[in-house]
Amino acid sequence: MDAMQAILARKSTRSYKEDPIDEETLRAILEAGMAAPVGSGAYDSLHLAVVQDKALFSQVNTAVSDMIFKMLGKRMDKSFGAPVMVFVSSKPAMVPGMEYANAACVAENMAIAATGLGIDSIVWAAASAAVAQSEDLLEKLAIPEGFTPLLCISLGYGAGNEKPRKHEIAVSFLHGEKDCVIRV
Repeated sequence: MDAMQAILARKSTRSYKEDPIDEETLRAILEAGMAAPVGSGAYDSLHLAVVQDKALFSQVNTAVSDMIFKMLGKRMDKSFGAPVMVFVSSKPAMVPGMEYANAACVAENMAIAATGLGIDSIVWAAASAAVAQSEDLLEKLAIPEGFTPLLCISLGYGAGNEKPRKHEIAVSFLHGEKDCVIRV
């Protein structure tokens, strides 16, 4: 699958089989994340924590459920059942907000690479937000001091046949044409 096909085929998968991802494939996905553009080339400001432990998944899911309950007053299971979670953490950036852009580039590179390798994914923030609020989970995930988890990407083989959604984003061309919407 070429890059454009992988980009267009990428989708958020919310239900996974228990089948593990082989180490070579997982390393290729992580390598793609490390190839992402990072502001000022500050790759040392980022950290990846790869989780494959079911007991730790359960603790993260409980923390997410508790956080959502505090915000919305209802319990939600967001475990998805993926066999791998990768937390993208960052130190604060010199340019405000750059750490979020860097984390997003890393996570999206991994998501596109995963799609190209036949692995499904979902990039989500709730797990990282829940971990950031828990000293215990920060320690268990070996998040270095001074780093904050910003995004999580869950990886695995999807249990369903979800199709990529069509999205529209308004685009303004600034060479004299009116605003338009590109439809894919």
